[in-house]
Amino acid sequence: MATIEKELVVSDVEKTASLESPASTTELSPLQYRKLIWKLDVHLLPPLFALWFVSLVDRINIGSANIFGVQKDLHMNPKSNDFNICLIIVLMGLITCEVPSNWLLKKTSPSKVLAIESVLVGNAVSTAFGGLLALAIAGIKSNNHYSPWRWIFIIEGCMTIGITLLAYPFLCDWPTTAKWLTSTEKDILATKIRGQGMIGRMDNLNKKALLRIFLDWKMYIVVAIFAPTIINQFKAGQSPRHVQALVIPIFAAASVACLTTAFASDKLKHRSAFALFGYAMSAVGAGILMNQSHVSIHVKYGALFFMGCGAYISLPMLWTMLVNNVSGSYKTGIAIGIEVGIGNFGGIASALPIHIAIVGGGIGGCILGVALSKFPHITFTIYETHSAFGEIGAGIGFGANSHNAMSLISAAVWEGYKSRASFNGWPEKENVWFDFCVGEKGENEGKRIIEVIMPGAMTQSTAHRAHFLEELVKLLPKGCSEFNKKLVDVDQSGERVICKFADGSQAEADAVVGCDGIKSACRTFVFEKELASPVFTQKVAYRGLVPMKIAEEAIGKEKANNRQMYLGHRGHVLTFPVAKGALMNVVAFHSSQSDTERGNVWAIFDHPPVPTFHNERLCLLGDAAHATSPHFGQGAGMAIEDAYVLSNLLGACNSTLEITKAFDAYDYVRIPRALKVTELSREQGKRLDMEGAAEGDDLEMIAGDLNTTVRWIWNEDLEAHLAVAMKNFEDSKT
Repeated sequence: MATIEKELVVSDVEKTASLESPASTTELSPLQYRKLIWKLDVHLLPPLFALWFVSLVDRINIGSANIFGVQKDLHMNPKSNDFNICLIIVLMGLITCEVPSNWLLKKTSPSKVLAIESVLVGNAVSTAFGGLLALAIAGIKSNNHYSPWRWIFIIEGCMTIGITLLAYPFLCDWPTTAKWLTSTEKDILATKIRGQGMIGRMDNLNKKALLRIFLDWKMYIVVAIFAPTIINQFKAGQSPRHVQALVIPIFAAASVACLTTAFASDKLKHRSAFALFGYAMSAVGAGILMNQSHVSIHVKYGALFFMGCGAYISLPMLWTMLVNNVSGSYKTGIAIGIEVGIGNFGGIASALPIHIAIVGGGIGGCILGVALSKFPHITFTIYETHSAFGEIGAGIGFGANSHNAMSLISAAVWEGYKSRASFNGWPEKENVWFDFCVGEKGENEGKRIIEVIMPGAMTQSTAHRAHFLEELVKLLPKGCSEFNKKLVDVDQSGERVICKFADGSQAEADAVVGCDGIKSACRTFVFEKELASPVFTQKVAYRGLVPMKIAEEAIGKEKANNRQMYLGHRGHVLTFPVAKGALMNVVAFHSSQSDTERGNVWAIFDHPPVPTFHNERLCLLGDAAHATSPHFGQGAGMAIEDAYVLSNLLGACNSTLEITKAFDAYDYVRIPRALKVTELSREQGKRLDMEGAAEGDDLEMIAGDLNTTVRWIWNEDLEAHLAVAMKNFEDSKT
């Protein structure tokens, strides 16, 4: 808490004010003066550094304790703000005590105040060391079954008390009481302090003085720069000890940067350029993290080094600049207290996260969870009806737009998907969407209609639904899901949304996102029955999986290993490889007036057009919002696009009050695109069954439409799409 400033500026100024005038001071040669400064450093800095070091080592252990299970052991609800409220209480104590503690320096001795503060509240070096110590302590296995977080508090707390007791005898209150200073050296210090303007008119504290102190604009200029400097926590999807280990190098580098620039600024007698350099580094790091969906996890981790080093370079410079621009012991002490105290409000700003309840643990719900997990102020819980994550159906297809959406959400999503996906088996067929031919008996049987080629680097892929879901689940934070939770009601009448489940339990959240599929329970709380219910498209499908060896024997290697579509009147069949080419997925569609599902018969439904995808703080995503027929293979792809847009909008919310504005912006871009895809897919189903209003069974017209309609879906610029949504969101706040 600006300890050195309190000792050297506030305390020394007050006592040296009574020393003899500068005229009686003996002049020192440059060599003698350097020896005096070295003498001060040797006697003052070690005990002060020790106190500062241990106070912060002890103070930061709450973050380490959280990693190692304090919430679970103390029965805090991880979906509530229990832990964050505890942090706020601590931070408010630190904020309110900053100015009074500086005032106490006037009323008692600095050595006592500093020693007491070090014990009660606990530089970058201490942060790094604290993390390293917590990492070592976390490995302790004790017979009393104490959790690692308890040992962190016990050992680091005892270390703080012990070092404080050892340092106390070496603390010096005033130059006049320093036994290791000669009378000449005391005179020189008094002259130096007066000469640098540290003595001013603010050495008597009354109402008039307080008014002048709090109306000094220089204090608030520095505070305004300091307050927004918040380094977001980096949380890797690894074990707690690994997370703890990842934090240590950041602050080790920050300590080196801090000490190096401090030495250089003293040498050059210049502060502002170093402060600006530090903020530039922080800005680079923040810029990378603001666009983290476009960079690898290693680049994001490197960005934290920029932010950490930048903050620890700039903040000490700002502290010193503040001290140099105010005078008088009271004003200096209060200014330092205000600066550091208000800076702690940054901790409060980040202590209350936005909690999202995700209803449905399919592909849509899980990928939204993955997308939200990169935002430190967003927490979420996935509520799944069944006893485990699962997907209905076998094969699933994705086009270029879906591949792009995966990559934009997370490189890990795209890499995980590719590890389980199948592309066309033959390299020369890699850029073929589907090879369309006539499949029904007759004179045109086997005739190729068109082979639709994807341009450039575009690809089409297929996978087993369950396999893709497994990859998504691997990327979710531990403990973010609850099973056997069938939603029966949503109550939005209070400050928070309450989800009620069939087992009698309830859960609170700041908002709810329904990802529970075409028969969504959430949808019934957004629309009346007419719009809530899906509509039968008069198509049914038969699905199955065939071992690739058997498929090759039946239709040949080329057709079995590459995407094929066989068209006929009132029906069509598509085949494609899944499970990395081990299986061939077969889906046979047929026109029907009956929506009865039996055995392997799958009735095809979609949703009617709607004016919105949300009702206040309940929003819909994927099939819950806009179920579409599968004729473009865009059902899951649209859900991934939804997750990309919605996660970024929620991540841009600074408070729960902005959530509905984020949902409005989501509607603004997703409704036109998703509803058009639904409409085009229904038309595509008719076209593939030779029932199109314009084409009928005209193979030439069918070929032309097959080669053009799908490209509108593929060619969407999702980053520009998101930019439109973000602009709408920002405009709504003005």
